[in-house]
Amino acid sequence: MKWNFTFWILVFCFQWGLTQVTWNTQIPYESADALSSVKQLIKTNDDGFLVLIKKATQDSMVITKEYILKYNSLGELEWEREYDFGEAVVYGDGASPSRVLQLNNGDFIIPGIFKKDGALNCYTHKVSNQSDSLFFTMSSFGTSNCILPRFYINFNLYATYTDVNSGITFLATLDEDFFSIVDEVSLGEIAGSNSILNEDLKFTLVRSSFSFPFQDTIRNFSPSGNLMYEEIYEDKEIGIHLGFSQQGNLTAYENALIQLNEDLTQKWKVEKEDLLFVPTNTSLIQTSTALLPTSDNGFILAGRFGSSSAPLSLEQIYLIKVDEFGQWEWGYVYDSFEMPFNHIADIVEVSDGYVFVGTSEATQEIWIVKINKNGTTAIENIQEQIFPSIQVFPNPVSDFVNINTSTNAEFEITVFSTVGKIMSSNIFYRNIELDTNKLEEGIYFLKITNKKSKESIQKKIVVQ
Repeated sequence: MKWNFTFWILVFCFQWGLTQVTWNTQIPYESADALSSVKQLIKTNDDGFLVLIKKATQDSMVITKEYILKYNSLGELEWEREYDFGEAVVYGDGASPSRVLQLNNGDFIIPGIFKKDGALNCYTHKVSNQSDSLFFTMSSFGTSNCILPRFYINFNLYATYTDVNSGITFLATLDEDFFSIVDEVSLGEIAGSNSILNEDLKFTLVRSSFSFPFQDTIRNFSPSGNLMYEEIYEDKEIGIHLGFSQQGNLTAYENALIQLNEDLTQKWKVEKEDLLFVPTNTSLIQTSTALLPTSDNGFILAGRFGSSSAPLSLEQIYLIKVDEFGQWEWGYVYDSFEMPFNHIADIVEVSDGYVFVGTSEATQEIWIVKINKNGTTAIENIQEQIFPSIQVFPNPVSDFVNINTSTNAEFEITVFSTVGKIMSSNIFYRNIELDTNKLEEGIYFLKITNKKSKESIQKKIVVQ
């Protein structure tokens, strides 16, 4: 843990005043490539969490293993276990990352692909809720049908696969014990890079073009396998981050936040710069990493900011909460003091907040973090109680920003860019007006320090 002892004393002192519990836990794994190691975070049936990691070791060759960690609702590790397949490299399940499904009885299903002796193999692994390996099945990729469980809906297990002889893709219902096919419907000769199945068993497939013209072809199938609708979206507007609203509308977050009608035509669209309050003509690079439909019919959007001139290790993460129409409710850019990582890999909702797993490109650490419903961390709650009266306005700002402390004390204020560059530093008493005319448009951080107590708080401003 990188936060000092003083911080945890503050957590103890103020925890009783918090209405919602937040926590953070470093996952006990060191990796040379943490960014691609984390595959999935799920909320378990007992209100805990399971994290799936692709674990690599370096001997005479790179051997990749399944690494699973089970946490309780307070972020405390209950068990961890590695599973390997000999000298094999676990890839995940093809077009999408490895995924974990939990059955109603508590068992976990993990599908994927591994390479051994030069040959690709599909596998499905069943693990108990106490980490015991229960069942494992595999088949040779390309010479037999690669049937990988992908969805668990209404207590039924589903897979999609393409027949190696006919080229026809099927949506199959699987037996939970041995993953054999119970029933299936034909979807025809189709291909796609991403797919999703809703509770009405309507299957949606997205095929993205990675060369000019860059576009997404999206198709929707009925439960009987009939093609119902097909639409083409330019500039890869659909992408890979998909989710259904509470009303069943497919929503995507890539280059924009877009929601579709039942016939796949556009219902509404919000451009990313309108969500992030960052002008498109800045040097900031914005990358979408996750989309989570929420219980109030809104969405959580996750991603990261970075500069085209700065390394990935200096990027910072953001979370944005929008309502059912994509309208902004709250949003935060978290710096390294608030979150010790710069990439959000996955996120789930709990009754009093959100839990997500993140990685650091700088330290190669992996963390699992709980935040409140309003997006604040324990650190931010503590800071607000230490500095209850500091006001920063207006925000966004064009020419000048005012900082009022309402405290008879001397302060130092330092302005940082998103890549950690100090833009200015000033000493003031009680309040100050900062000139922002020389700052380029974008996001900046204000570090305000009480000169006597040395306590600090950080604020974010947007210059436009």
